[in-house]
Amino acid sequence: MGYQKYGEAAAAVVATYHGKILVRGGKAVVFDGRAPQRVVLIEFPSLADAERWRSSPEFQKLKPLQQQSSKYIESFAIEGGPRMDPPSQATARQATN
Repeated sequence: MGYQKYGEAAAAVVATYHGKILVRGGKAVVFDGRAPQRVVLIEFPSLADAERWRSSPEFQKLKPLQQQSSKYIESFAIEGGPRMDPPSQATARQATN
């Protein structure tokens, strides 16, 4: 019950700081290592936006609820680079000719 309350409150704070929750929970298939109990993947327009969210007064008020509802927490931000979309068919044909 505690996690649901935290999740709902946290989602509002994420949106305030321009974040978008891409994944929350769901089935995990493990290829190496151990499966996490729960994964939340949040996208922000920039690393700075993620840092502002995490250090915000709104999130700091939620931290005790987060810690009460989870036994083990790993939290980090990764700066994205250019998208790695597959090449278009025209580009793929050029590469083979």
